[in-house]
Amino acid sequence: MKRLVPLFLLLSLFTCAAVAMAAETVPCYVHVVVIPDTLPDGSTSVDVIDEFESEVMKLSGGFTQLGPSQGSDIVKGDEVYQDNMTYLIGADKDITAALHALTVKYFGEPGAFIMAWPGTMTQ
Repeated sequence: MKRLVPLFLLLSLFTCAAVAMAAETVPCYVHVVVIPDTLPDGSTSVDVIDEFESEVMKLSGGFTQLGPSQGSDIVKGDEVYQDNMTYLIGADKDITAALHALTVKYFGEPGAFIMAWPGTMTQ
């Protein structure tokens, strides 16, 4: 039985090392994209969200829909409140320009509010 203890410890060490390597972080870019609930013509954006999400999948490989959100900005000196949909998108590079182009295509000018910063992720 005492002979098995060192073997067990060695196997445990290899298992811990394998788990630690599997959880290593890799560099990425984190993008927060806030799209408007209402299109410039006043209609709802629900009809184009599926197409937008499909394009985001092709561009980044995935996304997390954080859900409905509300925000405000100043337009011509007035506070304007708006209902939105917020996404968290990770990618191996900065895709801000491509995301902006997609939001203009599907949601009209001025597109979406997009923030991006370098980060890390585990896979």
